[in-house]
Amino acid sequence: MKPEPPSTLGDVIRSAGQAIIAAPPEQLDAVLTAQLRQIVLPPYRIDAGAIADSGGRRTAPFAALICNGGVPLDGPGQEPAVPVESVAVAIDVSQSLDI
Repeated sequence: MKPEPPSTLGDVIRSAGQAIIAAPPEQLDAVLTAQLRQIVLPPYRIDAGAIADSGGRRTAPFAALICNGGVPLDGPGQEPAVPVESVAVAIDVSQSLDI
């Protein structure tokens, strides 16, 4: 018998959490992003990558960014980055929490 799809928001979030926990370490970024896309709805969007300001300063890439609007900024020889003004949440993934 096939399990029923999640029917409530709580079920969707629980299912997403289980998928993230079960993800192999090398796929964790992709699984996190995919699961967030099922939960976070427009007008917000989920991106992965760096954040940049209008002066050209950029962060290292993040695993997931929850954004509202904004057109990705291009820099010479760099991957497009999300404008800082449109980022609501930045999530990074770490395999260990060493001190």
